[in-house]
Amino acid sequence: MNRFHLSSSIAVTILVAAFIVNGCKAPTVDYQISQFATIRVMDFAPYGTNCSPVAPMDVFWYQNGQPQPTQANIYNLSYGGASVYTNLLQPGNYNVLVTPHLIKSSDLQTSVTLAGNQKYSLVITRPAQSGQFNSMLIQDGVPNPAGNMTYVRFMNMQPGVGSLTVHVDDAISGDVINSTPEAFGQVSAYTALKVAQDTSYAFLVTDSSGRVISRLAFQTFTGGNCYTLVYAGDLCQTLATNAADSTQSANDTLRLRAFDDNNLGNDQTNPPLASFRYNIVNDICPTSHSFTQDSVIGFLVNGQGFQEFGNGSFSLPPIHAYQGGGENVPTGLVNGAYEVHYQSAIVPKPMNIQGFLTNASGSTQQTLFNAGNTTYPLTEPAAFLASSGWNKPWTILFYDTIPSAARPNVLDTTLSQHFAIVQVPDTISPDEVTLFFVSGIVAQPPNKTNSLNYSSFYAQSNGGSLVPAPRNGTTGILSGTTEILQFSIPAGTSAPFTVVDSIGNKSGASGNRVFGGSSTFTAQAGGIYEVVSTGTKVDPHLLIMHVNGQ
Repeated sequence: MNRFHLSSSIAVTILVAAFIVNGCKAPTVDYQISQFATIRVMDFAPYGTNCSPVAPMDVFWYQNGQPQPTQANIYNLSYGGASVYTNLLQPGNYNVLVTPHLIKSSDLQTSVTLAGNQKYSLVITRPAQSGQFNSMLIQDGVPNPAGNMTYVRFMNMQPGVGSLTVHVDDAISGDVINSTPEAFGQVSAYTALKVAQDTSYAFLVTDSSGRVISRLAFQTFTGGNCYTLVYAGDLCQTLATNAADSTQSANDTLRLRAFDDNNLGNDQTNPPLASFRYNIVNDICPTSHSFTQDSVIGFLVNGQGFQEFGNGSFSLPPIHAYQGGGENVPTGLVNGAYEVHYQSAIVPKPMNIQGFLTNASGSTQQTLFNAGNTTYPLTEPAAFLASSGWNKPWTILFYDTIPSAARPNVLDTTLSQHFAIVQVPDTISPDEVTLFFVSGIVAQPPNKTNSLNYSSFYAQSNGGSLVPAPRNGTTGILSGTTEILQFSIPAGTSAPFTVVDSIGNKSGASGNRVFGGSSTFTAQAGGIYEVVSTGTKVDPHLLIMHVNGQ
């Protein structure tokens, strides 16, 4: 009998005996569960001396006592990029070698220690053009993440910019990702943000003086997942210096990036998307002979954004006449103003917005207009699609009338002449209040001539003098144009404000100018309030929206 069969027989006998002794209960076996490490590499080592190009990287790693592998673990990793996560690494000490792509010379040699059941990022950087390559190892992810929250952190990988802070949606009132500003090479802890249906985030980066230096909009996250925001860029590789390779230079340029810390580890903003934030003011007026649902319109913006409202048909909740809307439904006045938050979308080319007669729930749908068709051609301002407008907030204003129940899907005037996209300010000092005035008065009989429908705006702060907007004079401004007034109040305080408008022709001659209305609201320091004159000269309204509330 050979040794193998003898050992098997003995094992069977022992096993049977164990079953008999324990009453057919199998013996307890203590299985050891293997714990592995996971790692990715992020390349944030920019320009070489005198802006000489830095080659993409190859990265090798191997455990202490093992020979260096002949094939790289990471191949051809370019600036601003991250490798996918490598899983199933044995815990322990590893040597790391970073070389230019397909070149055996070394940029960096270092070592790292990886623990079991942990996920890491190895970040390669270069603080100066002629300096040495550096690295740092950081842990990724958070323990036991909740499914209704997402987790975001910030890493500053741009030399020479000082300490930076990232704000959510607004630089004054928005939540802060890193409570302590991060200097170069520093990374914050994860901050939990609530995940909600039909909601995206915008992030604003501010420097030590509070100036907004970068924006990133249209960021959607999955509940229970983790993400890293990185501010970085190769100052020698921009669209201005390398227009011929626009894709590469757009990827390398100075900007805020969002990385997935969950599965692939990739840059979710690469290539960078042209995004914008918007609200819509529905100043399409129901006339006295219109039926009820004419006063509520559902908007679909280029089929982009979230088509979740009204059985998936609209980009944001339906908007009543003389009201504004964004990603949420303004439920009522708060201190005299509506809280309206921007929706985000990809910048479309060309711009196309459709409108539908509906009700407050969006359950009905009847086409009112298609701004991209030949009947109502819509040409957006050139600046709207320019890079200077990316990720910034805009108000999309429709001002028109629905003339009769007999023609419910025909507007009274040419839509292209009664449509405007205006850029809304989104930076302000904490000791100021900004009033952003927009004229939306509709030309309608007996005041159909545009020259009779200029708006003039005035504001009064805390019982002080009534201050006219800059271009009031004897003119005022036409529909679709804007004015700004700013008032100083102590940071952290609030004060009552009164806004007034009047409507009429340029000179106001022959008693043609009429009083539009006045509204009083309480403004917070650091607040931006959009004030829109809506309706017609014979039926004016004044809409006040707080557009940078938390």
